[in-house]
Amino acid sequence: HCEYSIIVFWGKPINYSSINSTTVPTSSWNDCVNYCFNEIYCVLAAGNDGICVVYDFDKVFEVVRLEQVDGLKVAMKINSTSETCPESISISYSNLTISDPTYPYTVFSYSITHSDNSWKFDYNVIRACPPDWTLYNRPLSNYCLKLYGNPNATYNQQQATDFCDTQNATLAGLESYDERNAMTSQGLAINLQDPRGLAYSGFWVSGIRKSSCSTQAEVKTTACNGTSGFDYTDKYLSTLSGYIWAPGNPDGVNASGAYQNCVMLRTQTNGTLLLGVVDDVQCTYTTGTAFDIHGFACGKIPGI
Repeated sequence: HCEYSIIVFWGKPINYSSINSTTVPTSSWNDCVNYCFNEIYCVLAAGNDGICVVYDFDKVFEVVRLEQVDGLKVAMKINSTSETCPESISISYSNLTISDPTYPYTVFSYSITHSDNSWKFDYNVIRACPPDWTLYNRPLSNYCLKLYGNPNATYNQQQATDFCDTQNATLAGLESYDERNAMTSQGLAINLQDPRGLAYSGFWVSGIRKSSCSTQAEVKTTACNGTSGFDYTDKYLSTLSGYIWAPGNPDGVNASGAYQNCVMLRTQTNGTLLLGVVDDVQCTYTTGTAFDIHGFACGKIPGI
């Protein structure tokens, strides 16, 4: 923890979230200080040899200085690498940051402002997309998207889903025209490199046919019309405006039942009829005489 130190003084928190403060069983005040020092999110500890209460990021907002006779101490993290204590504790600190490997693209930062024997805490959280992912502003949440693909490889829907899992992501849907256009453009670039020179390629997107939309009678109902007939692993979809169906689709239900239960985004190099439209297809499909599935879209909220 060379990026910060802890200063200890007589004091106590006066503005904090009592619900989210934690009383820690420790045998001494030094143990309490060490506990906070080693906890990623601990901002300060308060108490004495008989009690230890720790306060995490965004859970404590003001601390006041007391006298020794009051018997209460505060151990406060500061962004100092010095091996000696500051000459005065009556100073402010800025740009304190917390790095959590669980959230590699999230910056937790805060500042501590001193005034009239008190310290006030201000917090900020910035969540970003990983490199090479694109941020989109969806109605339900900001969202990061990336199209993975390889003109020399093919994938079934389960392989696509499993790979997205390794990226802390899910198989993504198409919330908007912007998302659809971007994924189509990137997919087309891969399609143009198809080693067989096929004019068509597919890229998996979120969508699995509902079991209640698996007969010819069911798919004629409003409940099973178009995108309504599918469930989505991408839980940040609301309008699904990027799902523009190919002519006559979805069509993967016949007299024997449903046989095309997953959804792909199509690309086309020799025209526009099937460029950027979605189509239902067998979930196990990878390659065929007309087109190969060369990739998939992964998505996740920023910060992870």
